[in-house]
Amino acid sequence: MVFQDLRLIPAFTVLENIDLALDSAGSRKERRAKLLEAGERWGLPVDPDRCATSSLAERQRVEILRVLLLDAKVVILDEPTSALAPQEVDALLAVVDQLRATGSAS
Repeated sequence: MVFQDLRLIPAFTVLENIDLALDSAGSRKERRAKLLEAGERWGLPVDPDRCATSSLAERQRVEILRVLLLDAKVVILDEPTSALAPQEVDALLAVVDQLRATGSAS
């Protein structure tokens, strides 16, 4: 589940926040590459080395990527568009459409 009140640790980087949820097997370089590849695959680009105090839309992308990297079968988004700008809403809905197209959402 991706909650409306995002659960990232602001002082950590994007990669460190993702590592908290995932099995941190492999080198940092390998985990970073996996995160970049997942962001590209699902249309959720993130900078793994950036501090997690970025924009709300960027933090939301990190939260969604974290759930997707956990191979979740069901993803529940709690009011995902409530604090997003119109273009950010369009980008999020494009991600949902992409997930649907790959059979990951309906």
